[in-house]
Amino acid sequence: MHYLADRFGLNADAPKLSAANQSLYFALANIVDGVNSAFLLLTAALVFCMQAGFAMLTVGSVRNKNAKNALVLNLCDACVGGVAYYVLGFGFAFAPINQALLTYDNFVTELPLSPIYKTKSNGFIAFQHFALAHMQSPLTKDAFTYLSGLSVPSGTNNGATLFLWWFQFTFCLTAASIVAGAICERVRVFAYIGFVSLMMGFVYPVISHAMWDVNGWLNVFYNKVTDPTTGHITGSFGIYGSAGSIDFAGSGVVHITGGAGAFVGALIIGPRIGRFDENGKIRPIPGHNISLIVLGGLLLWFGWFGFNPGSQLGVLSYADGGKVGSAVRGGFNLNGVPTVYSTAGQVALAAVNTLVLPAAAGITTLMITRFFYHCFDCASMVNGFILGTVAITSPCSTIPTYSALCCGIIGGFIWVFGDKLVQRLRIDDPLGAIAVHGFGGTWGIIIPGFFAKPDYVAMVYAPANGSGGVFYGYGKQLAAQLTEILYIWSFVCTVIGGYFLILKFLGLLRVSPEEEILGNDTSHHGGPAYPEDDVGLEEDLATLRSYQKSQKVDQKESGSDSPAEEPVAV
Repeated sequence: MHYLADRFGLNADAPKLSAANQSLYFALANIVDGVNSAFLLLTAALVFCMQAGFAMLTVGSVRNKNAKNALVLNLCDACVGGVAYYVLGFGFAFAPINQALLTYDNFVTELPLSPIYKTKSNGFIAFQHFALAHMQSPLTKDAFTYLSGLSVPSGTNNGATLFLWWFQFTFCLTAASIVAGAICERVRVFAYIGFVSLMMGFVYPVISHAMWDVNGWLNVFYNKVTDPTTGHITGSFGIYGSAGSIDFAGSGVVHITGGAGAFVGALIIGPRIGRFDENGKIRPIPGHNISLIVLGGLLLWFGWFGFNPGSQLGVLSYADGGKVGSAVRGGFNLNGVPTVYSTAGQVALAAVNTLVLPAAAGITTLMITRFFYHCFDCASMVNGFILGTVAITSPCSTIPTYSALCCGIIGGFIWVFGDKLVQRLRIDDPLGAIAVHGFGGTWGIIIPGFFAKPDYVAMVYAPANGSGGVFYGYGKQLAAQLTEILYIWSFVCTVIGGYFLILKFLGLLRVSPEEEILGNDTSHHGGPAYPEDDVGLEEDLATLRSYQKSQKVDQKESGSDSPAEEPVAV
């Protein structure tokens, strides 16, 4: 993801315009802004609709006695997370508008800051505009006047920051939603509300700042060397001098963040009762509705066509693809005539790759399960193509389609054997979120390190001074990608893991064994999601009595004088 100065036609190199060209310029500016705004609103809406996919996927993957509980957790993501990201999250994630949004031409020229927009941020975190303070005023006039000396009609208001907030909120929401599937059926609702607040109010914003804010230390254009007179780039930039990490739409920022949270959450909260026997042998606990699993998976894939192409943030641009020294810069040719370019090619490539890689991953998964387990496993195929969508999120605009196909085949193997690894570690993950998002996101970040095509990178990110994958003769890009992976895994596991450990120590993380056996729908949500499930309640009660009996036997054998827990009244 990158943020476009040219979206609003701002460039320090813009020549002074004639009166005739001024009117044409503002007409074009309104058209470009309107088209790109509509594009961004639509694609962000598609990403938000992915919540329906997460809800269906989670509900289908749990037992029917926890269906309501899965839905409540999903709704908490949107409701609690919306408030957390509004009040705190965005302020930690992005610096002011001229540093966060108006940066596409900053890749070529360093825009000077007017005093009113001084940045309060560093490479790690931003500290400004909490609850969107001071970011809903008409900023266009100051920016236009300062950069080009043009007079802008009074009352002009660009909604730049609000567009960015809306789009970024949907991405942050996705990261939080990933974790629910790994800890469902046994996490307390209040514990989960606290997790969502922490993830969307602090953890995700800090990571997105490092990657997607121009000041972020992992940003592609971090620490660029510029000429103090002209502001033009004169040297290499990025964390390793010529490469910052490529994460176009968030395989790392969104999916490793969610996958790492799922990993540490499932590890600390422990497996569901009955998932492993006393010898550690795996006992299958299948989901209750494969139809909902397939529906949820397809809704997610559909939403990804907003997720990845939408990260271009528009289909029209004032810039020239970032080619330094080009005769056309910042929306003007050498005669000062406004010029607009299309970014539809990048958008289309992202869309095609978002189909190709997941499709290859899905069919590969199907064939692997047929070979090893002698059946065409439907649920595994769904998880296979979802892993493919996760993996293509980072390189969707920087690799050719044939590379996407190859990477999708590898992705199918990552899902099957990654999920096996999680189970062998005795980690209970009902949705397979750790393998899909954690391992899939890791693979997605690695892909540009090998497959990123230099001219594609330059097309998307402007001149990248040698950025490209190992297969094109570059090595620093892979180093940058691995750095992002290590940073996100370590940061998320430390912060989220600390939160879950504190709640576990206080006894506030997990529901009681009795509540878990009966099902959260009965114990916490007013009854079963399906009326006919009252019949199955007798089986759960029998299981509960058996569990309580075994607890009494254990206490007797251990010589414990503590009284056994009282049976639950139902």
